[in-house]
Amino acid sequence: MFSCSMKDQWFPYIRGLIGLGHLEAFLNNEGHSLPRGDDSSSIQGGDLTRDDAMPDAKGEQKSLEHEKMGEDHEWTDIEYLNCPPTLVAFLLDEKVWANVQVEHLTDIVWPERPFDSLGLEIGKKVLIQNLTCRFKTKEVTEVSNQDTGGVQGGNLCIFLTGPPGVGKTLTAEVVAEETHRPLYRVQAGGLGFHPSALEKQLGDIFLLARRWGAIILIDEADMFMTKRRASTPDQNATVTAFLRLFHTYDGLLFLTSTSKDIDTAFYDRIHATIEYTELDKTQRKNIWRRQLQRAIGSPEGHPPNSPWPEAYRLLGKVGTNGREIRNIVRTAEQLALGLSTDLSMKHVALAVRNFGGSDNYPRNAEEVSKTVQALVATPECNFAVRSGGHTVWPGASNIQDGITIDLDGRMVAGGRENAVGIGGLTTDGGKTFYTCRVGFACDQVVNYEVVLADGSIVQANDQEHSDLFRVLKGGGNNFGIVTGFDMVTFPSKDIWDAELVHAKESAPEVVHALTDFVGNLEAHPDAHVLAMWMYLPKADDHFIENLLMSLDGEQEAKSLSKFLAIPGQVKSKTTTIATKMDTFALPKAREHTWFTTTFKNDPRISQKAADVFESLVKMMKGQVPDHDFAFQMVLQPLPVSFGKHSAVRGGNMFGLEHIKDDCVLLVWTVEVPTPEMRTTVAFPALKGAIDEIEAYAKSLNSDVKFRYLNYCDASQDPLGSYGEENVRKMREAAEKYDPAGFSKEECPVASRSQRRTWHEAQMMAAVTLRPIVASMLSACMR
Repeated sequence: MFSCSMKDQWFPYIRGLIGLGHLEAFLNNEGHSLPRGDDSSSIQGGDLTRDDAMPDAKGEQKSLEHEKMGEDHEWTDIEYLNCPPTLVAFLLDEKVWANVQVEHLTDIVWPERPFDSLGLEIGKKVLIQNLTCRFKTKEVTEVSNQDTGGVQGGNLCIFLTGPPGVGKTLTAEVVAEETHRPLYRVQAGGLGFHPSALEKQLGDIFLLARRWGAIILIDEADMFMTKRRASTPDQNATVTAFLRLFHTYDGLLFLTSTSKDIDTAFYDRIHATIEYTELDKTQRKNIWRRQLQRAIGSPEGHPPNSPWPEAYRLLGKVGTNGREIRNIVRTAEQLALGLSTDLSMKHVALAVRNFGGSDNYPRNAEEVSKTVQALVATPECNFAVRSGGHTVWPGASNIQDGITIDLDGRMVAGGRENAVGIGGLTTDGGKTFYTCRVGFACDQVVNYEVVLADGSIVQANDQEHSDLFRVLKGGGNNFGIVTGFDMVTFPSKDIWDAELVHAKESAPEVVHALTDFVGNLEAHPDAHVLAMWMYLPKADDHFIENLLMSLDGEQEAKSLSKFLAIPGQVKSKTTTIATKMDTFALPKAREHTWFTTTFKNDPRISQKAADVFESLVKMMKGQVPDHDFAFQMVLQPLPVSFGKHSAVRGGNMFGLEHIKDDCVLLVWTVEVPTPEMRTTVAFPALKGAIDEIEAYAKSLNSDVKFRYLNYCDASQDPLGSYGEENVRKMREAAEKYDPAGFSKEECPVASRSQRRTWHEAQMMAAVTLRPIVASMLSACMR
């Protein structure tokens, strides 16, 4: 193993540990050099031992002969002359083969006392040190089968489990540095799921790692370790194959997982299990120090007057996990590289600020009040407000050539995606994991703090400004800027969560299970289901994924049995709502289109929607280049009990208490790469599909007027679907609390073809909240 630092035609910057390919490259000019020119610049890590990357029998024999020479072999001038200037090497970070120049190879400089940077409690740290210390020697001393539980003599498997970003990967890195061995990191998602593909991939990885004496880390291995069940034969086969294969590596192997739903058979083959908890300030400081010392090339420490140690202490106070710290440091490195300067604290501060927010954001209602007064006094100063920006159509929660406003740091449990903010979700209604138990997010609000158009600050609740209080519960943030929420709380336990993946042919069974579930949901308020038809970019075909949850933690609850009985792949675990939310996120840098509709819980309509989805996938494949689009249809329960919960808590703007039938809420989401593709392909396709489904539902007398605001496209009329009485209340509240028509032009929230006033816009869409551009805000406030 060597360290390499060089610029390359195919890899802009190569830095890190490399493993040399095959020693015949040293011995003759017929070694396997990597193709250049029109050929691929690298042999991808997914096929690590393909024929053109592996030595032939002659080359392998020469490698063995060279290895027998020993390190004290004196090379002759002829032997040196025969050495090529470039060698085939495996880049451990990129997982690819590449040609590297010999002049750029150096011996690896290992850091001293690497365990000092590991923020584990002392008992766990000592245990890891004692278990792994025998790997410091070049040849690992084999121990008896009795000591290893009957597995391979040199094998040691350590299982690291806990939340994301708390040091599991760092532990493997530290052990690699302590033992002076390379770390071969493998993402479990990159391995084949079929047993034969998994065996081939692991075999290739073990072969290379064994050659270099590497330590192997298989990250997120829980996908291969999930508890086997009779209802998941395909997944059982994969788990069984991994169970048989993983401990055949005769070296040190780490497995990481965030799940506790592990098949018990693995614990018979795992030698130690280390559990991790959330990071504290000291642990975060150590991770910052380690990442930044790596980035600035100072593994041994800093000069006495260096500013970095104090920076580590301050950064430790930032509420981040290890993974986020690593990403921030990488962003700071790119900033410094783009400016052609050495990495400094100003680059880190800029990366942190853009990652987690700015101190220049308004912090309270008083500062927002000043902002609103400044906006009113500034002619033609366009603005918008948003929270998480969950509404995706252009203009819903942002503004071109204007100001976007947010109160940073305002977040409570409610949304089912980690990017959803409390502002838009709660004023627009808010479907949550707990809606069947306690109603919508807006039903939990007992008081709103609101900055009105004249800059005054009012409290809206049952006793004060009760008309404003009522319309804010689902009517959107169209009556002022909501700067505070008082909400009721309730006990929350660990939940049981399962993800079921089925072939598209299972659609009738999924529809049947969903229809039964919706009809019985009132009796099982702790159950939660999302039935999703999905097509991913460049995939061959679409599939169905059902997300099941038991909010009381009951595993495989009876109310979910019909979903669990459908053949497919199942991954389940006991977790928390906060952890679950991290798995939901909208992709960045894509153009999104959403449409929604509601219909009675009739399986014929749900099946019709599934058929239309399949037709749309085929159509879009013919119109989107390279099939580069993602398409999702989600069917969600909307039973009568949701309206009952709202009515008990004083009611909201939805008007669901007037709907007497259990319903299904449908949402289409399409992601395409360009705005043009959104306009010419995605929008007309979804608009036509919604029209077709609504016409079919109407023909069965199963159409429902309600449209959920957070899922609507700009062309739909959600607030108008709430009923005439609720529309009247919202119009009267807008006229009362904004008599001068504030934002008639400045806050264009809605958006059909023309710009509408605030009063007109509220009948079409809601304002949500977004971070303010600090420099623009400062300019307006001066």
